[in-house]
Parts: sequence; C-alpha cells; structure tokens
Amino acid sequence: MENNFEAIYQLALSQDSTKLENIIQSGCIDELKTGTLFTAAAQLAYDNNLTAAEWLMKHGANISHVAFGAAMAG
Repeated sequence: MENNFEAIYQLALSQDSTKLENIIQSGCIDELKTGTLFTAAAQLAYDNNLTAAEWLMKHGANISHVAFGAAMAG
C-alpha cells in the first residue's frame, strides 16, 4: 500500500480539495510519515503552518495530531 503522507502534506499547502478527496476516498487522511508519529497535519503544525493544518482538519484530519505536532514544536 502506498504511503500518501507527502501528497497530503503538499495538497494541504496548495489547498487542493479535489485531489485530496481523491486520495482519502481510498485511504486515510491521517497517514503517518514513514518512521515517525507525524501525520501531515501534525507535520504542518510542527512547521507552524496552522492555516494548512486547520484546512486538513476541515477535511477530516484528527485534531489530536495537530495538537501533537504543535506540542512537539514547543
């Protein structure tokens, strides 16, 4: 199974709803980055891109992942 972390991360940056919906129809919006506990939403929050993280939450990303990423950033 393909890991869509990077695609979801990039789609959040560009806020491309159509392509995101195509990915999450057959997968999960909260896929983990390989070897980490970060989802795209967590990584965006860690990177202090709360606009993109909130956009993913509107599309079903779990708020706990956003909180985790923000907390890890300090």
